Parts: sequence; C-alpha cells; structure tokens
Amino acid sequence: MIICQHCQAHTEDGAVFCDQCGHELATPARPERGPSLTPPVFTGSAPQRAAMSQRSAPAAIQSGARLTPPGTPPLVVLQLSIGQRIVLSGKTVYTIGRMSAEYPAPDVDLEQYYGAQAGISRQHVHIYIEDDGAFVEDLDSTNETIQNGYRLMAGQRYPLHNGDELRLGGTVLRVTFERPPSR
Repeated sequence: MIICQHCQAHTEDGAVFCDQCGHELATPARPERGPSLTPPVFTGSAPQRAAMSQRSAPAAIQSGARLTPPGTPPLVVLQLSIGQRIVLSGKTVYTIGRMSAEYPAPDVDLEQYYGAQAGISRQHVHIYIEDDGAFVEDLDSTNETIQNGYRLMAGQRYPLHNGDELRLGGTVLRVTFERPPSR
C-alpha cells in the first residue's frame, strides 16, 4: 500500500495517482519531475479556495457558470509546436484525437502529426465552443490531458483561456482566441 502525501488515503502499490484526491504519488523508482501535474480537489468552503496561490489548477465548470457575457462564440485556434495552426470554427463541439477504423473519425485528426507515437488517444478530448467561452473535456484518454501543468480529470469541463497550453500525451497545443470575421 502507498499512502498519499496529500490526503493520507491508502492506494494500491504501483499506482501513479491517488484514487481519492488525484494527487501524483511519490514512488522511489521514479525520477523527480518538478511540481505535481494534478489539480487540487476543492472540497472545502469558499474561503479555503480563495487562499490558493495565484497559479491554481483549473477548476471544473459547474453547470450555469458564465465566464464572459453572452455573444458571438470565439474563434479558437490550436497551434502545434511546429507552427501548424488548426482553426476551430463553425461547430460547437470538436473531438480531437487520431483516426481509427474502430471509432468515428475525430474532427481534428492529429495522426499526421505523429499522434500515435505521441500517445494521443483515438478520442482524446472534446473542445466545446459556446457563447460564454471555450471549454476542454478529457475523454478518459490513456495518456491524459494536461492544461497549464495540471492533469484534467476525465469527464469534466474546464475553461480554456487565451494562451493556455494543452498537452495531449506528448503533443503540445497552444490555445489562442481570435475575433471571428465581421459579417
């Protein structure tokens, strides 16, 4: 058994993340990688949440939460480190992953950018574009989704902000928002 240093929960040997709080577990065989990639779980009251540092983990969006005034949905651009830009426009939900015969084709296929070698799942994330902003949801991907250094919990929506970094497996995408063209 491994005891989580964050919440003191008992987790099975060999686990990488705590089953209770999602905190990355320290294992002696693993080299140090810097700060934990797991967002803290908010279980306390609002004053405890306010006491977090400036660089806090992204919080999942509760239904009904609004980030910006209603209006025209943003134009979301995903930029790969090689400079390739992928513009998300015209739909409200995009699936990002890689092509496979067993699954429906993703809206954004990262196979051509070495998706399989980089550990991108066939159905890795959904990007939602709504009037009040854009959101990302990990689809229980094998190699996780990291937003600005924090691991996202599968099945929860997290807000996207201009300049965010999304790491899908070993692929890094920089998120930018652009104003849609005037009509």
